Amino acid sequence: LVAVWAQPRATEDPVTEVMEDCREETYPCTRMYSVHQPLKSCLHTKCFYSLRRVYVINKELCVKTVCPQEELLK
Repeated sequence: LVAVWAQPRATEDPVTEVMEDCREETYPCTRMYSVHQPLKSCLHTKCFYSLRRVYVINKELCVKTVCPQEELLK
């Protein structure tokens, strides 16, 4: 059994300086990683804990700086 959920994106916007002829582009950078989540299951009076692997999807918007000289290299 695998559970998947998304975390909200951070609201803090870092302050960066951009050169006059450069521009900032935003692009989606979705990452998925796995974490272990403990699961408790009991049988009569005995309880057992097992670690399940759960996949977390982290949806964020990343920002990259694009300058004209970098576009010429493409």
